[in-house]
Amino acid sequence: MVDTIVMKDLTNHAESIYEAIIMISRRARQINNEQKQQFEKDFYDESSDDFLDDDYEPEEIVIETTHLPKPHTIALQEFLDGEIVKIELTEDAE
Repeated sequence: MVDTIVMKDLTNHAESIYEAIIMISRRARQINNEQKQQFEKDFYDESSDDFLDDDYEPEEIVIETTHLPKPHTIALQEFLDGEIVKIELTEDAE
């Protein structure tokens, strides 16, 4: 079930709602990439340059991947919990 999010909660950890959305979306992309890498690690056979078809049926792979938590849901919860930190770039870092 989806919970309603108070917009003011999004600005507790960011200067504006737009900044909050950018922070959440960037983290969601990171999580998505991590899940993709884990999937490839688990189901890809480097020696044959093919996915592991012998151990898993396609239905099993689909079931395992559909039960992963959604990246945007994880990122939003991390943001609301204050786990996502904005990194300020200075002119020296560029």
